Amino acid sequence: MTAPEEAARDPERLAALDGYGILDTQAERGFDDIVLLASRICATSVALVSLVAADRQWFKARVGFDPCQTPLSQSVCAHALARPGLLVIPDLTTDPRTRGNTLVTGEPHLRFYAGARLETPEGVALGTLCVIDGKPRPEGLTPDQAEALEALARQVMAQMELRRSMAARDDALRSAREADTRHSQILDSAIDYAMVTMDLDGLVTGWSAGAEAILGWSEAEMRGKPARIFFTDEDDAAGIPEREIKGAREEGRGNDERWHVRKDGSRFYALGEMMPLHADDGGHVGYLKILRDRTGQRLAAEALQRQTDLLRTVTDHVSEAVFQLDLDGIVTFANRTAHALLGWGDGTLVGQDLHEAAHHHHPDGRPFPASECGFVDAIRDGSTLRQRDATFFRQDGTPVEVVCSNAPVFEGGNLMGAVLTVSDVTGRRLDERRLREMNAELEMRVVERHAAEARQRFLLALTDTLREQGGPRGRMQAAVDALGRHIGASRVGYGFVGDDGVSVTLGTEYVDGVATLADTYPLDAFGPGNIANLKAGRTSVYPDVEADPDTTGLGMGAFGIAAIVAVPQVHEGRLRSVVYVNQREPRAWTADEVSLVEEVAARIWDAVERVRAQGALRALNETLAAQVAERTKERDRIWQVSQDMLGVADADGVWVSINPAWHSILGWERHEIIGRTSEWLEHPDDRERTRAEVARLAAGGLTLAFENRFRARDGGYRTLSWTAVPVEGMLYCVSRDVTREKERTASLLQAEEALRQSQKLEAVGQLTGGVAHDFNNLLTVIKSSTDLLKRPDLSEERRGRYIGAISDTVDRAAKLTGQLLAFARRQALRPEVFDVGRGVRAIGEMVGTLTGARITVSIHVGDEPCHIRADPSQFDTALVNMAVNARDAMDGEGRLDIAVDTVAVVPALRSHPAQVGDFVRIALSDSGFGIPADLIDRIFEPFFTTKGVGQGTGLGLSQVFGFAKQSGGEVLVESEVGHGTTFALYLPRVVADAARVDEAVDEDAAVDGRGTHVLVVEDNRDVGTFSTQTLQELGYGTHWVGNAAETLAALAAEPDTYDVVFSDVIMPGTNGVELGREIGRLYPGLPVVLTSGYSHVLAQESDHGFELLQKPYSVEALSRILRLAASKRRRRRPAAE
Repeated sequence: MTAPEEAARDPERLAALDGYGILDTQAERGFDDIVLLASRICATSVALVSLVAADRQWFKARVGFDPCQTPLSQSVCAHALARPGLLVIPDLTTDPRTRGNTLVTGEPHLRFYAGARLETPEGVALGTLCVIDGKPRPEGLTPDQAEALEALARQVMAQMELRRSMAARDDALRSAREADTRHSQILDSAIDYAMVTMDLDGLVTGWSAGAEAILGWSEAEMRGKPARIFFTDEDDAAGIPEREIKGAREEGRGNDERWHVRKDGSRFYALGEMMPLHADDGGHVGYLKILRDRTGQRLAAEALQRQTDLLRTVTDHVSEAVFQLDLDGIVTFANRTAHALLGWGDGTLVGQDLHEAAHHHHPDGRPFPASECGFVDAIRDGSTLRQRDATFFRQDGTPVEVVCSNAPVFEGGNLMGAVLTVSDVTGRRLDERRLREMNAELEMRVVERHAAEARQRFLLALTDTLREQGGPRGRMQAAVDALGRHIGASRVGYGFVGDDGVSVTLGTEYVDGVATLADTYPLDAFGPGNIANLKAGRTSVYPDVEADPDTTGLGMGAFGIAAIVAVPQVHEGRLRSVVYVNQREPRAWTADEVSLVEEVAARIWDAVERVRAQGALRALNETLAAQVAERTKERDRIWQVSQDMLGVADADGVWVSINPAWHSILGWERHEIIGRTSEWLEHPDDRERTRAEVARLAAGGLTLAFENRFRARDGGYRTLSWTAVPVEGMLYCVSRDVTREKERTASLLQAEEALRQSQKLEAVGQLTGGVAHDFNNLLTVIKSSTDLLKRPDLSEERRGRYIGAISDTVDRAAKLTGQLLAFARRQALRPEVFDVGRGVRAIGEMVGTLTGARITVSIHVGDEPCHIRADPSQFDTALVNMAVNARDAMDGEGRLDIAVDTVAVVPALRSHPAQVGDFVRIALSDSGFGIPADLIDRIFEPFFTTKGVGQGTGLGLSQVFGFAKQSGGEVLVESEVGHGTTFALYLPRVVADAARVDEAVDEDAAVDGRGTHVLVVEDNRDVGTFSTQTLQELGYGTHWVGNAAETLAALAAEPDTYDVVFSDVIMPGTNGVELGREIGRLYPGLPVVLTSGYSHVLAQESDHGFELLQKPYSVEALSRILRLAASKRRRRRPAAE
């Protein structure tokens, strides 16, 4: 759409044009004379009164142009709509707006155009009075012609205004005549209404047919008589007629509903209205009284009200919520129970869409449109639903589980809506869920206990069975039979790997429903991946052999093998034997089943080896020499087959001998360990204490149950338990792999951890809701203030007030984030050494003011200095928070004792053992009500508070807890209900050092930065732009870079240009602390100032020795810290020179 077309189709302009009613009307002499004068004055062949409509231009008058209208695309006048004044185009063929117009390029080959806008009194352009010629006019119009054309255009608008005024007059006259006619017809036909006119004294002057029908008197009987005749005696005595007349006279209308009297003396109830009558000149001439008989409706309403009152009395005393709904689901009635159930004020549910008010979401939060609601459909089609479960929502969003039933309501056979009854079953459903959860947990525990007991009985019985068997073969058979029956396997067997290492002989088996596999097979027949796993000493577990790439396609199904558990016996670095369990259908092996197979495999090996050892021991009795030889062999065998790691090391911990178990457990070859200490195997976290234990052992001590972790060849770590003794300068060591025992212990602890975790969920929910609530409040203030600042007519006083509100709100937001970071122990502290006693005395007066005159504050500080290293500001905040908590606990009246002393032990608390050391104890004891025992463990949770709404954020004590933890201390609470509470803050005591004295700087004023050049390092473009602009406003020279690499490049290019580097901490790649250290190494005299709202690096080690400016910061604080840092460099420069 072109610009002229867009201007032509402006709805406001088209509405104005339509208001004149001139389009497509007949020619009028007044308009024809104007175009004739325009053509003569401007000496053109064509003159038009052109009115531009939405799709055409229509000519009210025309000279020299035959068509009465043209399409909008041919309109030149449309170009005149866009701007005021006279539009003159000397040559239409050269102007880019008109050279493509078909009236220019074709017949009648127009060349010159001049148009004066036709504007309404409001300045809306409706068209033009234009003159057109077939020849170009480079000189355009003369000034006289232009002035005349604009004057004639105003005459066109005068004609249009006159025309519109005359049309409006005619319409008004016609409407008046029609109104008189309608009035007469209404009075004659409105027999349901009694219409009585009266003079100023209240005497009847007119009496309609309806008045005669309703009241009984004829007009002849009533004319000239007072209208009070048809009022009741009691109303007449009370002055009701005069009161109605007065109300009509003073207020313009008087309405009433009351009983009236007919001619026959009977009474009827009527809706009445009285209004004044005025003559044509506006003079008050009388009154009109209109009555309508409403007796039937009155009696019916009274009966309905009695019925409604009875129904409300009944419904207000039932336990169910009762709603009456129309076909659109709008509430037309709701009892008190309904309002209480949904949390709405009495009567406020009426008129509400019940589905949108209470049934708008699914329980999981998904939207629940009315089109999917069964109750909405049932109401609309008149069906009945009984005892349907649903979830409604209270007005505050709280879900309510309910059971609903509905019944359709009919009137005269027409469906009008439904009655819905709703029962709150939230408590019952919650009890049912808790009972199901308790039953499920109990059943799980019973199953686990039974499984553990069954496993223990099985292992005890297996031990007895193995003890009773004689030879190795019998023990192996007894073991596989017992295992197969216990776990319900299809096949359990014991296979020996040949000396060639490529074949396996299966012979000792238990089978159930499958054939025995007793034979010799190639190892690879059971899958190369499976065998590689076994050779590495790892148990193979395959729930479905055809679904695993290690075993698929080997045809195992033909042998009744669909699932496998195989436990290897690896000794002296070689796979010796395998205990295997088969199932003829896929089976998901549980961890307990796999663990049991491994346990049985180990016992089979131990039993077989024990029998072999016993046989060897008997053979030793034959001859002394044989006994010695066999004993040595037996010792070597035990050394070789032991499942424990055995080793001998020298006094320096260098291994001189190890048994094969090292390889089976850790995977390392013997030559990789012999001749070296185990330091390269030790976990980095265990290395220091392991070296200390080796030194202690070499000095003659004993090692009993020392645990550490060694790295295995697969990259994982094995937890080992060591027993060692020193003998003749050598260290004899036995180590057992307790990794799986640790894992089993950890699994047992998981249940306890899950319970603790569930207890934390409530605190997390409070934290999330509290943060959202407080920050939304702060953002509301900021957003409202910024919106108001955009108003152009804002006074300077109000502008200052809104800017101050934004600044104060930012400070409150910064304080809130600081308290949250304090609880999480993640705020960047600025620790320094100070005397706690002096700090407590200094803040004591403020505490007294804070607690009020009715609380006695007593401070007890010894003469001995008690120095700590902590952030003084956070210390003061923690002290104030504890004092405020004590004040609130005493309800503004009582006693608060603050004591400072030194202690040598921090008591055990919150599952932490007691700590021995040098500590400072700051104790605040109040005489308040005390804290119930069930709330003690929750008071440090963020946003947890027992105070009323608006009386506390719930972050005060969480800040105390976070400050104590991050400062290396603890906080202890001792409370007894009815006897008060003591909060004790324990902080490590330190030796006093020299206090650092900084230059005094004006805290309020921004420092002039002229002559100081700052290198700004900020990866966020918005923050970087703001920081540099702020510094430039203060007179600083600035250069902004986005990361550490650009910073170092800028310094290398101009090392002497910058007086200070101002860097963010959190940046991609190298962070601000690392950058500061590198600048300190390369440019020792160049100061670095860091800034951050939060950084885990700063939370761990505070400011790392750099000046730190916390976000959000003020312009004054920014200029002050940069000026201070830069001044230090200037002092160092002369000293160096």
